[in-house]
This record gives sequence, C-alpha cells and structure tokens, in this order.
Amino acid sequence: MVIWRHRNGWSQYEIPKWADAAGFVGPAIGTVSQLERGRVTTPTMSLFAGLAEANRRLAAGDFSGVTSRKLMDRLKGGIPVVDQTGHPWAFHEFVSAFHLPDQVNGELWEASAANHKAKPELTAEELERVNSTLHTGFAALVEEVRPRSRALHLAGKVAPAGDRRDEFEDALSGMGYTAETLLPLWDAAAGEWAPLVWWGQLRRAGSEE
Repeated sequence: MVIWRHRNGWSQYEIPKWADAAGFVGPAIGTVSQLERGRVTTPTMSLFAGLAEANRRLAAGDFSGVTSRKLMDRLKGGIPVVDQTGHPWAFHEFVSAFHLPDQVNGELWEASAANHKAKPELTAEELERVNSTLHTGFAALVEEVRPRSRALHLAGKVAPAGDRRDEFEDALSGMGYTAETLLPLWDAAAGEWAPLVWWGQLRRAGSEE
C-alpha cells in the first residue's frame, strides 16, 4: 500500500477521508499506519473491500460525495493500481497482496509499482493530464500558502535547478508543458513523468510537516 500511496503523493489520510465523504467502508487512519508498518496480523475483509472500492472509483474517475476541494485535488492526481493488462486491482488482488505477496510482487505488483515502466505515448490527453494535475494542485497549494509567490517558491524547490525548474514553475502557474518540453522528462524508475514525481514529493513533504 505504501508504494501506491507514495506514487500518488498521498498521505495516510486521503483514502479514509474519501471513504467517509463518499459513504463507503474504508480503512481508518490508524489502520493505514499499522498496515504499512506490518502491525496488522489479522486484517478484516472490510479493509480489503475498502481499498478495492477506492481503487475502483479512482479508475472510474468517480469522486461523487467529495465536497472538499483540497481532497478532490489530491484524489484526482491519483493513479489506480492495475495489473499488466490494465485492469484495476479488485478485492482478490488486495487480499493476495497481503496474504500471498509472492503471487503479486511479479506480474501484478511490478505493473502497479511501475518500476522501470516504458515511456508512454505522449498524446494530447496525456499532456493534458500532466498539466491539469499540476495546475489544479498548485491552485490548491496557493489557498494553503500565501502569498502566491511564496507557494511558487516552495514548489519550485523540488525541481532541479536551471531550465527544468523554470519549466516546472511555468507549468504550475498555468502555462503548462508543451510536448517538446515534457517528452525528455519521463522518470522510468518511478513510472511517471518527472514533474508529477516532483509534485508528489512536494505534497508528501507538506503532509508530513
């Protein structure tokens, strides 16, 4: 679970808060922490059902019931856990990940963790996904950190100095990446475009303060 959470730039609060807002059974915040620390030895089936439901909704883009803009922005930036065929993990896969990890740390888990994933085709939709995630996320950050110049300064620090940082700050401000500027920025180890990896690092740092 921690791999999925970190990949999405989520803290331990997003899924429990989502479950509460949308009215489905989800893990408590304390359960998430204990699960990731290996302290849950006899998990209930409702835990896996809640994770599966969150994953299903994420894959479907179903954020009904969520009224908090901050939570909505966090959730929309998430990526569902999928197998190598692109199908979202359901109840069975989450149960197997806990009880039979040897069955999912290869085909299924490697696909969901996206280690060394090949660069996808940079379509107009993919470019829009990156730019929209950055722009809406930064708008939420500005609401938390004022003035806007301070929020931009904080955000910019997670990107490498130089042209990459300038491009990142421009994208956050709403100008967005072009296909030409984004194409060299695929992070194969993370399985994601580097600007979204940087953004995830920023949000995780903020949630841990």
